[in-house]
Amino acid sequence: MKQIVIGLGFGDEGKGLTTEYLVSKAVNPLVIRFTGGGQAGHTVYHENFHHVFSNFGSGSYLRAPTYWSSVCPIEPIGIMNEYDILIEKGITPILYIDRNCPIVTPFDKLYNQTVDQVNGTVGVGIGSTLKREESLYSLVFSDLLYHDVAVEKFNQISNYYNLPVEYKKIDEFWKACQFVLSNFSMVDGIQEASAGYTDLIFEGSQGLMLDKNIGFFPHVTRSCVSTKYLSNGGDYYLVTRAYQTRHGNGPMMNPEYPLYNEFETNKSAGFQGKFRTAHLNLDMLMYAMDKDEKIRKAENLTLVITCLDVIKEQWFLYFNGEKIKFNSEEKFVNFVASTLGIDNILVSHSPYSDQLKLVKNT
Repeated sequence: MKQIVIGLGFGDEGKGLTTEYLVSKAVNPLVIRFTGGGQAGHTVYHENFHHVFSNFGSGSYLRAPTYWSSVCPIEPIGIMNEYDILIEKGITPILYIDRNCPIVTPFDKLYNQTVDQVNGTVGVGIGSTLKREESLYSLVFSDLLYHDVAVEKFNQISNYYNLPVEYKKIDEFWKACQFVLSNFSMVDGIQEASAGYTDLIFEGSQGLMLDKNIGFFPHVTRSCVSTKYLSNGGDYYLVTRAYQTRHGNGPMMNPEYPLYNEFETNKSAGFQGKFRTAHLNLDMLMYAMDKDEKIRKAENLTLVITCLDVIKEQWFLYFNGEKIKFNSEEKFVNFVASTLGIDNILVSHSPYSDQLKLVKNT
């Protein structure tokens, strides 16, 4: 079974919640991160457990392994730090890392946080790493097997940026690289990683409206967050909140509107900028679906609408330039789904994955 979780907006839609839900229904799952990198912040609540996953899949609480595909940079320090946090929470995450994953260096992070932050960034170096790799100053996971080669490549990257990174951060980087090499498995492609697993759950990062080929340039991510790198087939779970969200700079599709945010876990400004909300915009969701070729042609679509409790009877949305009000949640949900042409609907009023409910299935 192949299931794909995709955010339709500017991120923060509920992809972590949806991924854990699918893992809980699976027999032998493997979670596959196929877009983005450690800039993801996917929140999972499960009983007394709460964690925001960045460097591991959102099925890790349920002991589902994660495969980090070759188009996703890895950030060794972030992996090491998050691993320690999960161990303290009683979770030992399993991670398969593709041998060709680009490695985020301290120079990439510093560039991201200083020179590259004007258009919006989480500050963990994903965009700058991908840009640097395109310039052929490359350092990938399998390079770490060859010490002298990895050091020389690292020095070349240092010269490429010419930024003043502290020695202690460089030492921490090499320590983290050895930690990742020692504690996780290197694999050669998805076929090796997925051998023996019956349920492949592809966990997207960010949202389609942040894809560099879909969203509003320059307020997009350099990484591809669409289904571009996926093979055909599978069941698609298209995720949106019951309202719009966005961090930092960049346009919203209609006027911002303050909403009740009891369960919001990713409101910190930091490098991302201010957390913003607005009523849902169906033109944006329809556009995002249309711009992704595989989604546009897919037959097995499920719409996931999360955080319905947050709008608290403010059942508004924008469509075709008009603001539309509904007198019930059911009418709001059904209008969204029918307008998008999706018959299967999952909804959530809670951050807990076991509260995600199927309200319509044809």
